[in-house]
Amino acid sequence: SIVRVWDAKGRAMDRCMSVEFQCRSVAFSADGSHLAAGGKFGQVAILSGATLQPLVTFKDCVSAIDEIKFSPNNRIMACGSHDLYIDCYDTGFRDKDGSIANYPNVNKCWEKEKKGKGEYIKLSRCVGHSASVCHIDFSLPDYNPPIPELRGKTILMSNCNGYESLYWDPVTGKQILANPRNARWATRTSLLGFDVMGIWPDGALTSDVNTLDRSNSHEYCVTGDNDSLVKLFNYPCVHDDAPWREYY
Repeated sequence: SIVRVWDAKGRAMDRCMSVEFQCRSVAFSADGSHLAAGGKFGQVAILSGATLQPLVTFKDCVSAIDEIKFSPNNRIMACGSHDLYIDCYDTGFRDKDGSIANYPNVNKCWEKEKKGKGEYIKLSRCVGHSASVCHIDFSLPDYNPPIPELRGKTILMSNCNGYESLYWDPVTGKQILANPRNARWATRTSLLGFDVMGIWPDGALTSDVNTLDRSNSHEYCVTGDNDSLVKLFNYPCVHDDAPWREYY
């Protein structure tokens, strides 16, 4: 399988690289220095974002990696799989004093100090979904949770194909049972939640809406559905039968 990076404005391929397995998911790190590719049989390859040269490959799952996300500070990468798990990894991004590097002041230790030979260290495995994991989002670290130990940390939200929405501490892998209603999300691709409930039309089946994303400005969100439509909504989208613009 070949990973390709495209120039969206010029509509031309910018660069490409073979990862030697069939890909099911890809994701850039927050600063764009790494590109992760998830495979059909559980492989994960980390490529240089600038050159697409392979940095490291590992495998902790048997089935497909359907979703990959990096935390907003680059510290953690989460991989959701057909094995019903979410595996979380320490990415190795560090400041020179060894502390966690905050985006965008990330020390490129992979290319400079480790010469591309760094490693992704497994932190935890989140277990609890009843179907394959399809969407993952990290919160921003300004989350003020009801659990004091999580204050100032990023948490994880996940959806599965059984239409469950669960929350996790990615460092320990423990499920968060308290309602994270005041969390702000770095990305918003999960289909379920109060702030996106208006994307579902009256009478819609759970399989009718397939994909969701929110703009970086937090003003809009878009969906893709079974009718081959791309719909543009205001965000948050909390009203029944919310207005939208549609594109074919």
